[in-house]
Amino acid sequence: MTGTLLCLPPAGGVQTAFRDWPAEVGGLDVLPIRVPRSREDRSATMAEHVGEVVLRHMRHVTSGDWAVLGHSVGAHVALHLVRTVLDLGLPAPRRLVVVASRPPGHPDPETPLHRLSDDRLAARIAEYGGIAPEQLDDPDLRALVLHLVRTDLRLAELAPPVDGPLPVPVTSIGGDRDASVPVELLPHWGAATTVGHESHVVPGGHFFEDPRAVLHLVARAVNGAPATIAVGRA
Repeated sequence: MTGTLLCLPPAGGVQTAFRDWPAEVGGLDVLPIRVPRSREDRSATMAEHVGEVVLRHMRHVTSGDWAVLGHSVGAHVALHLVRTVLDLGLPAPRRLVVVASRPPGHPDPETPLHRLSDDRLAARIAEYGGIAPEQLDDPDLRALVLHLVRTDLRLAELAPPVDGPLPVPVTSIGGDRDASVPVELLPHWGAATTVGHESHVVPGGHFFEDPRAVLHLVARAVNGAPATIAVGRA
């Protein structure tokens, strides 16, 4: 049976966050995670959110051949997911891959982002890219986007720190034009693991206009091999 790469989307993201990805990366089937409905409950905790993800994808986790990737806020959900899986005594993933995400202990200067005004949060979303400007011009769509993003940000920002570094290798990837995640922060993801970390910088912003370099790095990472393409290293 082929292993699985669980992919957790950015704040407000849906499965389509990985729509341009191939069906397989590094020998693992790409499985975009559908965001649990628990996030619609404003009282939901990260533990409840992650628990729902684990239960829904238990067969992939217990297979013993899996990896997990998180984009932006999804990286922090992925970190909590791995901790939960290990605490349950389930098989560890091959690797945790974090993309376009600030490491724990290095919050955005405007944190808590989930408490920003609608106008300021909309401006931040526009800065990140990944959404057409006209979508934020439509009042109904703007309200929906802000709700989804704010809910996911709240979940991550109110979550307790993950207990200790993980015995799982970590790869962090960032864009050289991503103003929200300065590339000099990427090496700090090394504090999240006890068994090895590598960080890489690729061309692009928060959503990487050309995902090919990211996909190559992910493929190498989940196979436990060092990257060999000509991309930057943080």
